[in-house]
Amino acid sequence: MQKELHRYRKSLGQAERDLEAYRLQFTELQEKARQKHADASLREELEQLRATVSDKENEIEELKKKLHDMGDAGAEAGKLREEIEDLQADMREKDRIIEEREDEIVHGL
Repeated sequence: MQKELHRYRKSLGQAERDLEAYRLQFTELQEKARQKHADASLREELEQLRATVSDKENEIEELKKKLHDMGDAGAEAGKLREEIEDLQADMREKDRIIEEREDEIVHGL
């Protein structure tokens, strides 16, 4: 059970680092979009990505609270770990999409 909690905390830490990297990438992407005067559809997609990142941030915060509240409840830790892994996969996919859009903005304009 302690190993699971340790893995969960490690996964949570990685998710937080990934989230910070996404924030930085998003800020850079947003600045490039402004500089390149990206068309409205790309701006709309960036806003949707921003909303998704915000939702993921909220989910991570909820998971942190659940971890704190749960203490040593092993079964719940396993569920939370799975949720975090799913969130991390979602964040990686969003990162890939952001990078693709950034390439489109940089090379397309």
